[in-house]
Amino acid sequence: FENAIAPTSWTLPSHASILTGLYPHENQVETDKDILSGSFPNLGDTLRKRGYRTAAFSANYFLFCRAHGFTHGFAHFEGYEQSIGGILSEVPLSQFILTKLSQFTTGEPDAFFGVKNAASAEKVDEDAMGWIERGHRPFFVVLNYFDLHEPVLPPEPYLHMYTSDTKARNQSLYFQEECSWSKADPSCDSEVPQLLSIYDGSMRYVDDSIQHLLTQLKEDGLLDNTIVVFTSDHGQEFGDHGIYGHGKSLYRQVIHVP
Repeated sequence: FENAIAPTSWTLPSHASILTGLYPHENQVETDKDILSGSFPNLGDTLRKRGYRTAAFSANYFLFCRAHGFTHGFAHFEGYEQSIGGILSEVPLSQFILTKLSQFTTGEPDAFFGVKNAASAEKVDEDAMGWIERGHRPFFVVLNYFDLHEPVLPPEPYLHMYTSDTKARNQSLYFQEECSWSKADPSCDSEVPQLLSIYDGSMRYVDDSIQHLLTQLKEDGLLDNTIVVFTSDHGQEFGDHGIYGHGKSLYRQVIHVP
């Protein structure tokens, strides 16, 4: 679809809409405190009742996760809450300590020791394929990749695939703190070219990971009879309209998705 529009510009309500087919005001998931009710029919429930095995593997352990009600419809839900970042995100004391530590480092607490301890695309693919190969019935699997979410920190060689700057990692963390969530610092505009180079590297990493997943499905004789759907919950702004990140506007940069 060339003109696919997300129902909102940030993760939680958008995922609820993807799975229920309802707008946020209908499924009642509109703020970061809301929980998706199991009373709404969703894609996983519909397919499970028709004999499909259902599973979700989500690297976004704090929004597309158990705590927000997304286990409904999935017989297996891997939220990676056992990762270091997932554990720390649930402990108030650790968040306080990380906030203090971040004063002496480049980057906000989540970036310092949090969100990028989420599962990589490679890990998500590995776990999903392991689950798929353990059964024989038709399957419905949702994979949520987090590698393009700020702070964008792809593994090597992707981090420096399009930039030779040895400080690329720190610059990406700086951008997370100064531009994405708070009021943009005046220096953000000058950082955009470097950030886009890192972002391109992360896109290449995710592309390669998806290609590897499709290759595995083909080798297992599953690809010819499997529908593969690519989409996104939102886009990203890189200084467009003076805005960085997402969830701050409804411009096409953040709602026009694959």
